[in-house]
Amino acid sequence: MNAEIGKALIALVITGIIGGIIKVYLDYKSKLMGNIWENRLEAYMKFVRRTALFPKYPRKEVRWKEVFNLSMDFRDWYFEGYGLVLSTKIRDNYFDLQEYILIITKEKIDSEQKLDDKEYDDLRERCSNLRSLMAKELESRESPIWYRFTKEPKA
Repeated sequence: MNAEIGKALIALVITGIIGGIIKVYLDYKSKLMGNIWENRLEAYMKFVRRTALFPKYPRKEVRWKEVFNLSMDFRDWYFEGYGLVLSTKIRDNYFDLQEYILIITKEKIDSEQKLDDKEYDDLRERCSNLRSLMAKELESRESPIWYRFTKEPKA
């Protein structure tokens, strides 16, 4: 009987040690992810401010030089450390936007020429799509889950 109690105690100690290790790991991951999401929110908010060059309402007059400068501003934002907290999907879309801007501004880097409506709408839409992806990832446009279940249906 003593041998069985000894085995049970050893199993209990081992289980406690393994449980403690798992708890430490989960606490670490929780804190790490909390910090990443906090920094991601800050990064996305700062990115959104930069895209104010292309509002839907009211429209702005934008010159090609400003578009190229926006690309450089995006680059600086990325290397200020915000590139480290981007999800893979957002990072890929960010790079797509940057590559697109560099292609369309290639011959117009210093141009004071204004974008026509189609060019403006295209860039505005691309910036808007990236902002929407950021908001979706953060779930910032969703109602809190408890609110979704208490909301009365519309007639």
